Amino acid sequence: MQAGVHDTNKNAPARLPRQWWEGGIYENQYVRENGVWKIRVNNCHCVYHGLFDEGWAHTPPNMIPPFTQTFPEDPVGPDVLVSPAPVLWPETAVTPFHYDHPVTGRKWSPA
Repeated sequence: MQAGVHDTNKNAPARLPRQWWEGGIYENQYVRENGVWKIRVNNCHCVYHGLFDEGWAHTPPNMIPPFTQTFPEDPVGPDVLVSPAPVLWPETAVTPFHYDHPVTGRKWSPA
């Protein structure tokens, strides 16, 4: 994904760069209500952020730190905080899929 904040946005959080690259794994959940499919959960497990001009290889660790407050305390914060907090490039983490392992049948655990 290419992301950014336009120069005219004077309310942009100072913690964000003006433009960046971002990539991750979407693990969404859907529900059918009265014959209509709807998104129940739209969940992106971000894997990396990258500087737009220099690329992800030159991205400083924790360039965009994880949220520590939810909305409305943080006007751009999420509804809930993710636990454990996301680990982004250059560190790595395993995406915590919500379903059981397809071979072992066990739930995923970060331990």
